[in-house]
Amino acid sequence: MTSLERQKIIYEALCKVYKDGAYSQIQLDEAISNNELTQEDKAYVTAYFYGVIEKDTALEYFISKLCSKRPKPAIVVLLKMGIYGARYSQTPLYAVIDNAVTLCKEVKREVSGFVNAVLRKCKDCPLPDKKDKALYLSVLASVPVWLAKAMIVDYGEEKATEILTARLLTDTHIRLNYDKITNEEFEKRVTTFTKSKYGYYVKPEVFNKLKPDEFTPMSLASMIATSCYKSLIKEGAKVLDTCSAPGGKSVYLSSLGSYSITSCDIHPHRVELIKKYAKRMNAKLDEVVVNDATILKEEWQNTFDAVICDVPCSGIGVISSKPDILLNRKEEDIAELAKLQLKILNVSAKYLKDDGVLFYSTCTVLRRENDNVVKNFLSINPDFEVVKIEVDGVTSDKRNYVRLLPNVDGTDGFFVVALKRKKQTT
Repeated sequence: MTSLERQKIIYEALCKVYKDGAYSQIQLDEAISNNELTQEDKAYVTAYFYGVIEKDTALEYFISKLCSKRPKPAIVVLLKMGIYGARYSQTPLYAVIDNAVTLCKEVKREVSGFVNAVLRKCKDCPLPDKKDKALYLSVLASVPVWLAKAMIVDYGEEKATEILTARLLTDTHIRLNYDKITNEEFEKRVTTFTKSKYGYYVKPEVFNKLKPDEFTPMSLASMIATSCYKSLIKEGAKVLDTCSAPGGKSVYLSSLGSYSITSCDIHPHRVELIKKYAKRMNAKLDEVVVNDATILKEEWQNTFDAVICDVPCSGIGVISSKPDILLNRKEEDIAELAKLQLKILNVSAKYLKDDGVLFYSTCTVLRRENDNVVKNFLSINPDFEVVKIEVDGVTSDKRNYVRLLPNVDGTDGFFVVALKRKKQTT
């Protein structure tokens, strides 16, 4: 397949994302399935497609500086692809321009000269002045200005830059189902991998060498979070996972010990995902039910030894692997998400037995969610305290918060806290 043919596939998929608001993963999957692509073609299309989305904020900035007025949406997509190719890919500039101009002639011939001129200048377009710290970091890391500001407030300029510009391994992290396959068997069958403490990073083509029930994709950060839960849950415990779908942590936890696990989600179709996932991995979950975690379920009060609240969050910790999160995330979402998280925690605390443990976890690094939610929960529930999580290789800060950061831990950003009722003194 020629470079131009690949670019056309990417362009059509990106148009559906940018112009129609379609889900990026669905559009990419359709683009790959609807075209006869080699493994090399698939890798190129996937990397370029997500590369444009990952650099969206920066590309918007360069377009604003290079164009006196905003072009039509179809041309904006072309320019984003071209500027991405010129500034962030290994493709020679002449090839980037040639492909963009040829595509433009199919879309809107009369502006092909304009596209040519913009792309010839784009490599020379400077980053913002460093004096404007938030704008500079916004373009450098390709994140919205509001997020750059929030990260600078939370972590300081230097650490915020390190977090937002950290690049993780692009391979897929998987865990093995040890009921079906051992590490030794896996390493005999699969020769190309990078081993982590909990699993393996592999290329997608490795999936064809394994049976569906022998492995599952699961991020290293999610596995570490589940290990944090396990460290404070006793054998035989009754466990509630309030926001479980698609079921990764419930199913993994079930493989780490003997527990009675109830997994929930508010949406029936997502509950079905949990059931299918558990079945594929031969996992035993005692109950999988539809439940709204913000509404008290009277019959569950004082029933569980552990309650896991892996709550809906902004997802800022996983933007390296899911860059499309930032296409729709707005600053005002953060306050609403924090309110939702606190509500779920307050309800979930009532499900605990007196000596039970409540886990709060997110895949965000923003303190307006994590730290503030814990602070507000403790002010409403002064009988609770944060307890230390002890897992080999996992560091807690002085407040007993586990905070995974991409620049430090080499994982997605994650936050885990364990809360228990204070022991009564006599």
